Amino acid sequence: MINENEKKKDDVGFFNRLYNQYYQKIYKYILFITGVRFSEDIVQETFCTAWEKLYEIKTHPSPQNWLYKTARNKIMTTMKKK
Repeated sequence: MINENEKKKDDVGFFNRLYNQYYQKIYKYILFITGVRFSEDIVQETFCTAWEKLYEIKTHPSPQNWLYKTARNKIMTTMKKK
């Protein structure tokens, strides 16, 4: 049985790998659509949501697709507000 500390270590490790692997790709995608003005904020929101829903990403068949879909939703929400 995995104790709580091991689970948290595993979650942090998974998130770090996800962040390191996809940050630049997600940033460029958001930058292409929104321009410089909102890019950093939307990337941050995307990865905050990824952390909050880490279990969902871990069980998703394609974490990359999950991140792009979440980024797109964040873009839409941001653009509606502006």
